[in-house]
Amino acid sequence: MPNLVQQALDCLACRQHRHQQCHSCGRFLCSEHYFVWPSATTKAVVWCILCGYEANLIDQHGQCSLDDDDWA
Repeated sequence: MPNLVQQALDCLACRQHRHQQCHSCGRFLCSEHYFVWPSATTKAVVWCILCGYEANLIDQHGQCSLDDDDWA
């Protein structure tokens, strides 16, 4: 019988062992399925792909949706 606690800590997308937790929704993601959003006011923030897409920070392919000019 699988360990339910371990399953809860597995990546939402691929069920591999988690590495980070999304700051927005709390989902656990492995290094392939989260990205870090730099913040000017705080430390970098971890986002899962779903929250990043919903917040228009990334496009449907997982790429940053902002142009380089937006970082200035």
